[in-house]
Amino acid sequence: DTRRLSDGPHEVAGCAVDFAGNRGCSTPATLRVDNTAPSAPRGLGVVGGDDWRSANAFDLRWANPGQGVAAPVFAVRYRVTGPGSYDSGLRTIAATEALSGLKVPTAGIYRFTAWLVDAAGNEDATSAAAATLRLDDVDPVAFLLHPEDEAPELLRATVSDAHSGPAGGVISYRRQGGGEWRDLPTRFEPDGADALLSATFPSDDLPPGRYDVRTRVRDRAGNEAVSDRRPDGTRLVLKAPLKEETRLEARLIGPRSSGRSIRVPFGTPARIRGRLTGDGGRGVAGKTVVVTVRPGSGSRSGRSVRLLKTGTDGGFAMRLAPGVSRRVT
Repeated sequence: DTRRLSDGPHEVAGCAVDFAGNRGCSTPATLRVDNTAPSAPRGLGVVGGDDWRSANAFDLRWANPGQGVAAPVFAVRYRVTGPGSYDSGLRTIAATEALSGLKVPTAGIYRFTAWLVDAAGNEDATSAAAATLRLDDVDPVAFLLHPEDEAPELLRATVSDAHSGPAGGVISYRRQGGGEWRDLPTRFEPDGADALLSATFPSDDLPPGRYDVRTRVRDRAGNEAVSDRRPDGTRLVLKAPLKEETRLEARLIGPRSSGRSIRVPFGTPARIRGRLTGDGGRGVAGKTVVVTVRPGSGSRSGRSVRLLKTGTDGGFAMRLAPGVSRRVT
């Protein structure tokens, strides 16, 4: 029963004795015994590290422990498990310390488990080593968002990546019809499998015209994608300048004159009215108008300033007590 013998080589011989006491033995033969499964592979790992990668080819390395007087390592068994209850099944390769070009079926995180078999047939699947395989060969998805009316110069893009996750991106623009894309300083805000990019479109610094916008994004595995589309499938096109100039004008009406600047005579009280208007003569409400009162030459009185808030129709008003002649602007 070889289970009672220690691992390693043993000698066995046969001897015979006759009735006269003569003894004769055969030449010893070597009997090699091994009842112990090998320990786990040492230092099992993915060449290049176990971070996300976009190439579906994994190289693994390990070291087989020395067996001493026991049976040498004869084979390596391994299996790969992963998403969706994937199981490669049990696979066997010769006694090696490397496996090159291992592929997995789809993007995701997988577990590679390996153990050793010796020449005596001993193996123990619980005495195994494991490594993690991470594959993401799917490009991230990005969409440009239409700028909000309150901030038309703020450009935003959403990024999603179901596997390794977004790693960064940039928003760019160019003159419509061709030309070089210009990258904008872009803020990256990750949130798990999603992210938000934001940048400011410099419309006031650009020649008037229409401009195309795009975003270029990447994930942690190195996959890149370029998008010039909004979620509805249309392109985002901006014009410069985004903000139209508005001409503002304030006019005063006094006791004897009207205009941007009026004169109030000596000793005359006055109620001064005014109105702030924009393009098309529309009143501009809720704005502060600075009204300056300057006394005539020779007066000891100093200049005074009043801040008046325009009403719903852009109007404003103030009163002046009798005094020296004054210029109101």
